[in-house]
Amino acid sequence: STASTASTASTAPTTAPTTAPAPPFGHDEIFYGSVPVHLKHVPGHTIPYVHAQYTPDPVRDAFGRPTNTLVRKDELPHSDQGPPVVVPCMPCLDQIAPVPDPLDPPDLAHWPDFLRTPLIKVPAAQALPNAPKAFASGVRSAVVKVDNAWYRLKGSGNNDQGFPLQTSSQVVEAGKPAIETRQIRGAAFVHTAICENYYSTALAQQMDQHNVYGTNGSMGYYTYSGENELPLGLENKEFQTACIVETTRGDRRFGTHVLAGLTLLLTELMDDTVLMENRENTDHLLDLFPSERKEWGQIPFAPVPNVFEPDQVPLVPTSGLFGWAQLKCGELFMSRPATGQQKQQAWTTFVEMMDVALERVGGGAPEAKPEAKPEAKPEATTVQKMCKHICETKLVGTENNLAQLIGVNEGIFGSWMWGDYKGDMDIFTPTWQVLQAWKTHGQPIMTQLTSIQDQLPVITKALLVNEHTPAGRSVHDLFAAAAT
Repeated sequence: STASTASTASTAPTTAPTTAPAPPFGHDEIFYGSVPVHLKHVPGHTIPYVHAQYTPDPVRDAFGRPTNTLVRKDELPHSDQGPPVVVPCMPCLDQIAPVPDPLDPPDLAHWPDFLRTPLIKVPAAQALPNAPKAFASGVRSAVVKVDNAWYRLKGSGNNDQGFPLQTSSQVVEAGKPAIETRQIRGAAFVHTAICENYYSTALAQQMDQHNVYGTNGSMGYYTYSGENELPLGLENKEFQTACIVETTRGDRRFGTHVLAGLTLLLTELMDDTVLMENRENTDHLLDLFPSERKEWGQIPFAPVPNVFEPDQVPLVPTSGLFGWAQLKCGELFMSRPATGQQKQQAWTTFVEMMDVALERVGGGAPEAKPEAKPEAKPEATTVQKMCKHICETKLVGTENNLAQLIGVNEGIFGSWMWGDYKGDMDIFTPTWQVLQAWKTHGQPIMTQLTSIQDQLPVITKALLVNEHTPAGRSVHDLFAAAAT
């Protein structure tokens, strides 16, 4: 008995075993999100996406333009007499499918039970009990983990506020002043939901065969029917709120998360004390950056940075670099001139306006010696009206494009065209001369505009990262390994 007791005592641990604390972030948090959100089911319908059923909408107006798409280009009135409503109007054709029989239930056999009823983000107090893990993805979307697979709910609420209305001042029609409008925030819409599902599938059909995989896979969408989820009701079908449902492979972006994360880690990887011992150490660190990041003027589309201290070396951050490039690209492509039938119709109307103007100033004028006859000119308002037509139809692109072609200051030209200019500069004469030259030439003379391709920003590899690490490892291989 004594021996047995002694043996037991000798093998028993003298202290409790220590357990390593659970890490605050696991793989889910690293690759899918770090801001938890809460979900609940709400009234509505779930529509599965079947790619083979969808075809481009064939409805066209008298000019061959997609009628149903262009309905959304203008502001939409509402019976509550509030500001008009704007909804997304994307530059692509709607995809349509046969209207399903309401007596046939949708085939949701491949959908997890949790996702078969419409979901929306809500405050924690309203959340479903024992709901799956879910993270915010931006402001209006979420990713949720069901049965060890991840799904994206794109348009599931503006954070946890549902679908609030936002009133703002914006330009709805190019060339016209901004007006006060309303938007439904946090939601997708039926046409945007179908579009995303359509192109997610169409792109995957082309990419998967080359082992290039997109982030999202098509599943379908929700339409909401509860009063709380329809802030403008359904007096117009365009006010129908929706949520895009997709499979997803992740939620981390190269610029937003990978590069930003490396930037945050950089301070943890350097010894500030050694770095600041002498200027040579600082210079050595700065030498690791490509010169484009240190010397303004080498990035043609970037503004000059503000340098407040004489010894401060400006470094262009990656976020700034991509931001400037994105703004430049957006500005260029928004300024693209009309093409095809739209261009031809705009030009035909312009020629008709010119014919009327020339007839009015030239008809019935008494003969006179050429050197004594004053040049006949139309009223300024007539030329301004033609300029507005050119801008509204994008015959040569934007208002700024037209000003450049005329050779006048863009801001002054805009004020003159809209009748607000109070200065002394003569805008009328060069404008009338250019419009006459166009008519004589048979088309707009665009030589003063640089092509979009020539203006596009160029970002070299050296501007972003070296080909190899200091240890000689391929940067391409490292990123490829990190992405698997």
